[in-house]
Amino acid sequence: MIKNDVGLQLAAIDAGGLDTHTNERADLDRHLTEIGAPLAAFAPTSATAWARSP
Repeated sequence: MIKNDVGLQLAAIDAGGLDTHTNERADLDRHLTEIGAPLAAFAPTSATAWARSP
């Protein structure tokens, strides 16, 4: 949507499993890696659109 310049103004990520009470460090590391990798791949493709945003 961003590449096609359709006027995307908002994007959201739905990531569950962040409410941990045991093994917090390992679980958080895993969840952040799962979220971070796609965001890292997404960022370069959207840099031009972000630069144009108000």
